[in-house]
Amino acid sequence: MPTLNPTDFPINPASTSGTQLADILNRLFNAYESNQAGGARPTQMKTGGLWTKIDGPTIRLMMYDGAVDIEIGSITGGTGVFGAVPDPLAAMYNTAVNYKQGDVIYDPTTKKYSVAKAAKAPGAYNAGDWTVIPDTFNGFKAGLETMIDAKIAAALTGYLPLTGGALTGALTTTSTIHATGAISSNGDVTAFKP
Repeated sequence: MPTLNPTDFPINPASTSGTQLADILNRLFNAYESNQAGGARPTQMKTGGLWTKIDGPTIRLMMYDGAVDIEIGSITGGTGVFGAVPDPLAAMYNTAVNYKQGDVIYDPTTKKYSVAKAAKAPGAYNAGDWTVIPDTFNGFKAGLETMIDAKIAAALTGYLPLTGGALTGALTTTSTIHATGAISSNGDVTAFKP
């Protein structure tokens, strides 16, 4: 497994020989080229580090969040699956984690995200420590329909409502719509009840 040696860095220029530096740079290059591929997370991995997990015929791209490894995607037999794995933000509350103000957790029961109001030491979940992010599209359709209805009503203000009845004659250039809502066309008058 081409990984870095935990003792490689920081490099001490006063005591590192040219040969030792060449070895460090070669390990760094090989680790970079392979994304530190192996069966387990490299021991020197820091929070936010990416690495490649070799899992039999499957290659998995992993991110270390400081506590656990989260799969970003995988490739098996030349076919990649990305985005169909858990969202790193969509993690349930972890009682062993130090949360910072602004950290986001996901509640799969309510299907809602929550934001930490302040720093939170490891321990039990307390709803008062979190602000639920509201569903910004809740009521959006109804609100849009109401707005459109109001715009249509405003645009039609002043026009006679022609409701009820039926027009039996063809409308022509000599047709008349009367103030009562009646339409006359070639002597045919059909009453509309406004």
